[in-house]
Amino acid sequence: MMRDSMISAGKTTAVLMLIIVSAQVYNYLLVNTGINRSVTEWLLSLNLTSSVSS
Repeated sequence: MMRDSMISAGKTTAVLMLIIVSAQVYNYLLVNTGINRSVTEWLLSLNLTSSVSS
């Protein structure tokens, strides 16, 4: 029983680490290719107005 719990915990930890590392690689690629800057400039060029009235 203890062995199964440890194996399950190890698998869960491995999946979480894979998600974290993948997110870091994705972030690195976005920043170094300039995609985030291009998307920001594109969104700002749309001149969208806020639909929330105060």
